[in-house]
Amino acid sequence: MNIRTGLLEALQRRAGFTRAHNGAFAACVEGDAADSSATPASWHAGDRVCFAWHGVEDEIVYAAFDRRGAPIVEPMMLGSGRWPRLTAEAGRTAVAWSRSGEFVVRVHDHYSWSDEIALPGREAAIAFGPGTPLHAATTEGLWKLNDTGFERLRREPYFQPALILDGGGRATIASERNGQVLVDGTAIDRGARPSLARTADGATHLAYVSNGVVQLRHSSGTRWSEAETMQARDPSWPTLATSGNDLRITFIGRSDHGPDALWLLRLPDTVPILIPSLAGNVTDTWLTLNFGLTSARSYYRPHDVLVTLNDEWIKVFPRTVPQGRYLFRIHPSRVQTSSGPPAVNRLGIRSWHSNGGSYRTTSEFRLSVRTQWSEHFAFASSAEEVLESMEKKVVNHDQHDLAVLANDLDLPVAAPEPGVVEFDITIANLGEGTSRPAHLEMRDGEKVLAEREIPALAPDASKTVKMPLDYDGKIETVVFGLRQSKPDFDPTNDIMVVNLWAPRASPTLPERSAAPDEAAPIATGLEPATDFTLPSATDNALIRLADYAGKVVLINWWRTSCGFSAAESPRLVSLYERYRERGLVILGVSDDTRESVAAIPEYLRRHGITWPIGLNDQAEFKREILRETPGDTPGNYLVTRHGRFVYLGLDRDDASWRRVEQAVTQALAESAPRAAAIESRQLPASPGFALLDLQGRTVTPASFEGRPLIVNFFTAETAAWAGRVLNSIAQTHRTPGLEVVGINLFDSDADVQRAIARHGTTYPVLRGTESVQTEWIGSPKSWATFFVTRDRRIFKAILESIEGGLEEHVFPRYAQHLLNHS
Repeated sequence: MNIRTGLLEALQRRAGFTRAHNGAFAACVEGDAADSSATPASWHAGDRVCFAWHGVEDEIVYAAFDRRGAPIVEPMMLGSGRWPRLTAEAGRTAVAWSRSGEFVVRVHDHYSWSDEIALPGREAAIAFGPGTPLHAATTEGLWKLNDTGFERLRREPYFQPALILDGGGRATIASERNGQVLVDGTAIDRGARPSLARTADGATHLAYVSNGVVQLRHSSGTRWSEAETMQARDPSWPTLATSGNDLRITFIGRSDHGPDALWLLRLPDTVPILIPSLAGNVTDTWLTLNFGLTSARSYYRPHDVLVTLNDEWIKVFPRTVPQGRYLFRIHPSRVQTSSGPPAVNRLGIRSWHSNGGSYRTTSEFRLSVRTQWSEHFAFASSAEEVLESMEKKVVNHDQHDLAVLANDLDLPVAAPEPGVVEFDITIANLGEGTSRPAHLEMRDGEKVLAEREIPALAPDASKTVKMPLDYDGKIETVVFGLRQSKPDFDPTNDIMVVNLWAPRASPTLPERSAAPDEAAPIATGLEPATDFTLPSATDNALIRLADYAGKVVLINWWRTSCGFSAAESPRLVSLYERYRERGLVILGVSDDTRESVAAIPEYLRRHGITWPIGLNDQAEFKREILRETPGDTPGNYLVTRHGRFVYLGLDRDDASWRRVEQAVTQALAESAPRAAAIESRQLPASPGFALLDLQGRTVTPASFEGRPLIVNFFTAETAAWAGRVLNSIAQTHRTPGLEVVGINLFDSDADVQRAIARHGTTYPVLRGTESVQTEWIGSPKSWATFFVTRDRRIFKAILESIEGGLEEHVFPRYAQHLLNHS
């Protein structure tokens, strides 16, 4: 008997999901699936929940749990066949299944299972009545079980039968014939796959599929009610169950991701909910472990490293210095998983050595699992908010994900002689889809040292290539990076930094005429620094440059997916620790977009970064402050004590870093100015407007009674850029005193109304004019957003959005600032 990994845990979760349910959940009763455990037959009866399914070897498996999900009967094999049916009453249980064109049945009578009992017919429904024997309806008629086998009570063919019994053993049978649903031979409606249930008040209920929807009717005698349509997408196999006088409907229907799912309607609710999946079992598990060195490789001493997961050995690195990203395939049975509460897995990284020397490394890991299917639950204020969250790349449904690995990299600890050194680099596809051909480069700063083409890789496939380096005894770091025509799921594993060996001879540095404390001041005549305000990446605060006037401010432009940024981080941490008491401030500005901004907190923790980190607010910071400097990362900018701004360039090699260090020490040696060297930005007055709304009324800024405003210029085509975020702000901030107004740029009223309906817009929308557009935006751009204070000054203007913009992070911060400080 072969039980899928994770199935029992999923069955336990299913058993405890709806304790008031009496009857069955919907299940497929025919088909060509090799394994029906994803949609097993089930029956909720009293204090237990029973399941039956067939496995890949046509074994019929039965299991039972209590209402909390604790096992009562461990999985056991009842026989061989396919597509079981299940019913239970009091302490009795019966399982029927198809084999060789007919059915067999086994019954449990409180104490033990009976032998197999033949049941004639090609389709079957089975049912107990209160205290009555097991009955069955098949294509050969209605049957009752007695001591010698099944006795036929009625000779009539029942196709797709459903069966219920009353306390006297009287049967009610629903079936399908010639596209009609019949109950006890009377045609009810066109349809198929009927189901029956009787509530405590004696009413009989009928559900069936008709014209692609689930229909529900009820009867307290011989007259059936009009059909009531239930919400369902491509439903099949609807099944009724009860809870007293309450009715439950489950059906198998289409879901947004993955295969068809099981849905539940608790009447009178009209919106179905997703039932926890039984197919969400773990099929693959892997551990990625990244060792980073803080110094050159040759400064370390060889040592032994043991990696364990849940106390089982995963990998031993003997007498070496592990470095880079490693991938370990883990059998799913070694990993603790859960379909409910979090599961704990213990990762151990142990090292031992006997020689003095350097052993300090930085390590990060990720334990990943792949499931056949899973649900994702969301708590939100609206359906639109849930749909928006689904656009974020949280789960890899069908994308490729290439990773650069060091599994085959075996570098010596001591520096080799100058000559060709070969790096064996492995590229693996950890994603769900086949990758496109990619390009692997080995770089020293901007210089490409070697490159290789990587062919398309299927999911779970890998390829190892040799990257030769003409080692000259001086190069200290190389970066391996992938270039792809289409970004993959996780860009952070596209780059791997490898520290090499210390130079054989220290480079000769220029002689200095003065100690760092006596260094000559930074040259005068540099551009004055411009004050700026940015939203913090780690809390709800805003970061203002003017708050650090009189200090030396190093602005570090970086990104979580940039290998050069990662390599620079230890140097920045060391620089900050050495000089912050003397007045050094580091302000990090992240170049991350919507797809990667969630990785910032973990990046900061991993690298020990404690200085403030701001977000590039829709690229306004890049355009206003950094201006024409290169937009790549990591770039460094210095603001002196006297408020002068200088670009220090990209930091991708040792010479560039020495330039940063020298500029910082020289700037710290300058004396502090007598007056504030960075003036707070003066907010410009906002233009006015007098525009008609969609009802023909004139609206002006005075219409909003001196409240702060967010003015959004938009077109119907670009409304999605900020429409949802601004609508949320309008709803949550209107009562505290903030107003949002939209100004449409020259669309038809019909297009505007469609945009309003699509985003649920509740704030006023005005018809824009070219003169108002030019006065506010300054050029014929198609959209912009302005944050305007109570005294009608522009606190922030967003004239464009970066691709994958951060409006959902940025806009609420600026809105709250308008309320608190304007």
